[in-house]
Amino acid sequence: MYVIEDAERAGGAVSMIWVDDPVSEVARIAGRGVEPVDVEKHGQVWKYVSRDANGNEIGVGGAVSPPE
Repeated sequence: MYVIEDAERAGGAVSMIWVDDPVSEVARIAGRGVEPVDVEKHGQVWKYVSRDANGNEIGVGGAVSPPE
């Protein structure tokens, strides 16, 4: 997990939870009704971004496997 202080943002920070399989984890979370609003792709590292009702950013990310 990492947290970056950013006083200009809602909640005053950006955070991300690193998981082993971000694609499966985001699908599991989406099954509970929380859909990502954006996906930041940096090579094989992807960060799925969701926001709560107050505009706070919640990120789930990690390394994705290349397509076979």
